[in-house]
Amino acid sequence: QSDEGIVAVYVGIWVIWSDDCVIQYNESYGQGLSGDAQGFDIDGDCNRTLLQYNYSHDNAGGFLLCMLHYNGKATVRYNVSINDAGSFLKYGMLGDRRNDDMRDGLELDVYNNTYFTTQSVKEIMEYDLVNYELREKIYAHFRNNIFCVKNGTNATFSLMEALKLMQFENNCYYGFSGSTLPNGEVNQIIGDPMFISEGTSGEGFDALEGYKLRADSPCLGCGFIS
Repeated sequence: QSDEGIVAVYVGIWVIWSDDCVIQYNESYGQGLSGDAQGFDIDGDCNRTLLQYNYSHDNAGGFLLCMLHYNGKATVRYNVSINDAGSFLKYGMLGDRRNDDMRDGLELDVYNNTYFTTQSVKEIMEYDLVNYELREKIYAHFRNNIFCVKNGTNATFSLMEALKLMQFENNCYYGFSGSTLPNGEVNQIIGDPMFISEGTSGEGFDALEGYKLRADSPCLGCGFIS
């Protein structure tokens, strides 16, 4: 916040009012405390967005912010989030523009992503429950993702109300309260994914070498293949 009382709201890489955007091979890091502060943002009125092969780390707001109003389909795949101090995914508000055109437009396909953090986190899936009643169908699918928190707490994955609007398959979870994980998930893995050398983050994609899976990882050979 500046001396004039203006609050900066920013994200590392941010798309809005766009079709067919491809965001790939980027490193987004060091976003400080602000209204958002994520590594990436799929903002309102975007359709067929592809977010892939990106590296997010050390962002105060987490990995991805996705706004709900007027958004269409988006694919989020093969991204790595290391030591982001916020959620893997935060769903933004609808605001006052409440009508049938935006109620069920957003559809996310999220797969083969890795989220690891030692930082303090509130929830891994943050959802605007104020507008929860506006959703009428499942709109997000998560498969083959690794969600690992090692900060000495029993972290919250998500509130149950939000999970009812999502589908999960073949995901791995570590460091969470079991009561906050998806119920009835097919091939759910609860356990340490066993990275080669975890805990560090830094500039450059070479920092990700430590997040390859060990030979005894429970995640190897367990992914869903479409």
